Amino acid sequence: MHYTDWPGKSPASPDGVAHPAVYHMLDVAAVAEILIARFAFDAPLREALVLLVALHDLGKISDSFRRMLEEGRVQPHRHWQLSEVLLHRHDGRLSGALGGTPLQRQLLYAATAGHHGRPPDLALGALPASSTSRQLRRLLQAVGSGEAPAGQVIDAFCGLWPAASLNGLGDDAARQLSWWLPGLCAAADWIGSNTRWFTAAASGAGLAEYLAQTRRIADVAVIEAGLGGGALQAGPIFDFALRPMQRACRDMPLPDGPMLAVIEDETGAGKTEAALILAHRMALAGKGRGLYFALPTMATADAMFSRTANMIGRMYRNASLTLAHGRSDLSAAFRDMVSGGARGEDEASCTVWLAESRRRALLADVGVGTIDQALLSVLPVKHQPLRHFGLSSKILVVDEVHEMGEPYVARELERLLRMHRAAGGSAIVLTATLPLDLRRMLLETYGEAPDSPAYPALSVAGGPARTTFAQDDRPRKGPVRISRLSSAEEAVELIADSAALGAACVWVRNAVDEAIAAPVLHVLSPDPDAVADERWLQPALGKGAWVYSLADVWRTARVLFAKGELRAPDGLRALIESVHGPDAEEVPDVLVAAELEITGKRMAEGTQAQAPAAPRPRMAPCADQGTGGGRSGRQHRGRAGLWRGDAPCGHRHKPHDPADRRQRKLFRDRPFRQAGRWQAASCDGRGDAGLRHDIWGGRLRRPDEAGAHRLPRCARGRADVPAHGVQCARAQSG
Repeated sequence: MHYTDWPGKSPASPDGVAHPAVYHMLDVAAVAEILIARFAFDAPLREALVLLVALHDLGKISDSFRRMLEEGRVQPHRHWQLSEVLLHRHDGRLSGALGGTPLQRQLLYAATAGHHGRPPDLALGALPASSTSRQLRRLLQAVGSGEAPAGQVIDAFCGLWPAASLNGLGDDAARQLSWWLPGLCAAADWIGSNTRWFTAAASGAGLAEYLAQTRRIADVAVIEAGLGGGALQAGPIFDFALRPMQRACRDMPLPDGPMLAVIEDETGAGKTEAALILAHRMALAGKGRGLYFALPTMATADAMFSRTANMIGRMYRNASLTLAHGRSDLSAAFRDMVSGGARGEDEASCTVWLAESRRRALLADVGVGTIDQALLSVLPVKHQPLRHFGLSSKILVVDEVHEMGEPYVARELERLLRMHRAAGGSAIVLTATLPLDLRRMLLETYGEAPDSPAYPALSVAGGPARTTFAQDDRPRKGPVRISRLSSAEEAVELIADSAALGAACVWVRNAVDEAIAAPVLHVLSPDPDAVADERWLQPALGKGAWVYSLADVWRTARVLFAKGELRAPDGLRALIESVHGPDAEEVPDVLVAAELEITGKRMAEGTQAQAPAAPRPRMAPCADQGTGGGRSGRQHRGRAGLWRGDAPCGHRHKPHDPADRRQRKLFRDRPFRQAGRWQAASCDGRGDAGLRHDIWGGRLRRPDEAGAHRLPRCARGRADVPAHGVQCARAQSG
């Protein structure tokens, strides 16, 4: 049977024709050629990656897949698994065309087969392929009579991309590509499988002839899908007088290569516009071809989407813009953009194809959404590589990053920046109240972190921080006096008296500090110097007392009432560090238990970020064994899901041999291929102070208190737990 006679798609109707598998593979390759052209690969490597994408469905040339289409039989093995098997089996053909090392080819074969959203999980052994592999022999039986035609397809496709070569590619670069290539393949496959553009064709045309035809169709399909790529425009993007931070972002020198900038300034200082100015310059310098704005909530994402829609045309012509979060379909502005169809070249638009899935939203030229949509590109979830691919070409702008300081999110944000850096991406972080420790952790993902405590500041990883700014000629508010109200009745009386005098009054019933315009800030709070018990806050705030950490609220009240005024921006750094910094004041004895509980929960969340929970699919063990690495200091006992492998984001993995609990390495040392299985694990970390941190109970307990949830107590002083880098404040012995 000739290789063009193997079907790749079922007929659309009983009297229709089946689309040949090789034609579908060329459809996807033609799309991949367009998508990959925007990345700075050398021509031989670019052709090699396109060739691998073209071979992504080689497993459809198999008896089991043909029987599934024609007879409705259940496949014992999925076609993408058979693709990896056939690439292994015919490595001798591909090694001559692609070059590279056996390890590099093996990584990229597995990445190609992983285009359906999950890493492959086959134990095929190392290259060159060995006939002793039991699983290889079993899957080749499912291929059956397709083995020889599949080899002929490989030879024919190598002739279509004769310059393809992996020579010169390092092993580290191959590992990074093994996380990126499945995303490229998935995006191209989703477009190349869409019958709106690629209709079934009867076999007959030669491969070169068909490729020329489908390339013309792919040009149209990519544009109509919304992935045509907006053209970047030079020149200023704002026509108003710039504020000091905005001028600094306009004038600062840009370092070579990927960069991370942190913009710290007070609320209302124009940080968003400053970030857009800087992002525009970074894009013009080749540090990214698009933008993704990541925000902490859907409400802030909706507001940013409207702002971005009104100005993005000044940065790009014919740009695609999407809103990415779980309730994007409720945004009237987004729905109107999707239903409005094509617009002028200076207006953003969104195609129906992009709007159909939040996963596709990251493929648009410009995306606005919640931070979780970006974090999913480093978490072990389905289609993680697709999100990684979509973000890799963009400048990542993380706004309101101080709202993401919660340990789990902060740790995953660090992973996201690390993996974005490994893919060559750049990022900008915006904040009004970022603690120095968190700023340092984020900056160190790209390089050395400036240690200046000045505020406001413009910091760039690997360079000095900009802390002096031009004078702002606009009128500025002076310091805001602070007075304490001891009861709700007193607050009501003040509001009534002030309103009678014509004042506009607002009573904020939660603890969020909005932009302050009044000359006096009246704060309803119990006296921080008179703390009788852990219910200190409840009489004044009621249910609002449960919103924030009791220790943080006490420290906030303590420092605000001690200073008696709020001075911005020069006084904000001291306030931030007084509450969140390492030298924050110790809480009163009666609040120690409450602080220990929140400390335990934060440690739990930070540890859980090392092993994100996830369902466990039915996958066979991987044959590759974990090697090297040191002791992680954690015992894995079986509940939280964990990638079995390593990624540039830096997550830890459980070794492939469950019996060897000492082997640990960072994900950046290992490829997508070895992430082929979820491992069950929960983590108990034991600190040097004899305290154990239980990630499920969220408590600190002594090792001898097996299963107990009582808080540990020591006689006095502080008990340090270096294993977690967390201090347990003044626990009492018991």
